[in-house]
Amino acid sequence: MLNEFYVLYFLNQSQGQSLTVSDLSEKIGLSISATSRMLVKFEESCRVIEQKAGEDKREVQVILTDKGEDLLNEGVSLIEDVLSHYQLDKMEIIIEK
Repeated sequence: MLNEFYVLYFLNQSQGQSLTVSDLSEKIGLSISATSRMLVKFEESCRVIEQKAGEDKREVQVILTDKGEDLLNEGVSLIEDVLSHYQLDKMEIIIEK
């Protein structure tokens, strides 16, 4: 689940520029084949679009869709909720001391 979040995050951070499968696999620390399998699932659910990159038919560029960005935003909100809850718990412990 975390690797999927990272893929969406890195695609979002690419600021509209596409990344290749090898770029993504390097960033998230997975093999190209594992990254490709993950991207197939994202493409089937319309979270990303894969396009051939220029002359080299083997190289694929990956682009985040609006639906993928929505999923990323949901993940970010969830992480923020967990962290804010964690920080509240931490503050309560400090106050009790």
